[in-house]
Amino acid sequence: MQKIFVLAVAVAALTFTNCGNKNAGAADGADTVQVAATDVEADAQAVISELSKNVEAKDAKALQATIETVRQKAAEYLANNPEQAKEYLTQVQTYLKENAESVKAAVGNNEVVNTAITTLTTTSADDIVSTLSATLNNAAADAQAAGEAKVEEAKTKAAEKVNEAANKVVEDAKAKANEAANKAVEDAKAKANEAAKQAGNDLKKGLGL
Repeated sequence: MQKIFVLAVAVAALTFTNCGNKNAGAADGADTVQVAATDVEADAQAVISELSKNVEAKDAKALQATIETVRQKAAEYLANNPEQAKEYLTQVQTYLKENAESVKAAVGNNEVVNTAITTLTTTSADDIVSTLSATLNNAAADAQAAGEAKVEEAKTKAAEKVNEAANKVVEDAKAKANEAANKAVEDAKAKANEAAKQAGNDLKKGLGL
């Protein structure tokens, strides 16, 4: 259960990474990504302020939504700068640890939020980022392997088609050769029969028959 937060951030990080790759050629998109990764302190304080409001209101659902914001922002930082992701997570972790009793009272029996907060507060920022980076690297490797497998599959299919075409040419050539040979034999038989018939007629004429 404690892997839920880490996996959720990994999925979000993959999304941000893919979007970043798609927009790599667009100047505006690149600027937006850079701007989003510049002010860790402001982002951390903003989400901590929101967490504080949720805790004071004892609103578990709102707290869950804010934790989701933490996931998304951590993933965004991770896609651009792992060190900034660590800094952001550390500040959020510090707030949650320092206000553990109030947070616990606000969460109540909400297992999903409890699990997310427990994971976030008991796992170091370094470990979270390391795990996420490994997850992303593995995902990239799997994607590359899948791509290479598709290339090999395409090569195999192409080779099979070439072989099929070559075999068809050979079979067609054999069929035509057999057809020509059979026709030559039939023509020879017909000519032999005709010659034999003609020779018989000539013999009859010579005998006066």
